Amino acid sequence: MVYPEQILAAASKLAEYIGPKGVRYFQLLHQFHGGIPLVVGLNFQRKGMHAHPIHFREGMQIRNFLRGLPECQDWDEANNDFDDNYLEVLCAAIDRDYRISERPKS
Repeated sequence: MVYPEQILAAASKLAEYIGPKGVRYFQLLHQFHGGIPLVVGLNFQRKGMHAHPIHFREGMQIRNFLRGLPECQDWDEANNDFDDNYLEVLCAAIDRDYRISERPKS
């Protein structure tokens, strides 16, 4: 996928923020669910809860991080730009082809 420069710049900083474990977590979610779901259903017997609300937990941390980036300064809270755009930034941050192309050449 081809991402706009603004999204790529924010994705690079987001990948650093969530670290390798965070990247892997979201890659697995994307792989198993075909995207980043807003809520993941859980086995109540094993986990003790019915669902994990990704949009409200991890999603809020990501949106709060993006609010401080210069690449996202023109996004408008009133128009829900952060809710609408954070998944695109996250997908760019976890996209394997993008991540491999960003590695320094040795």
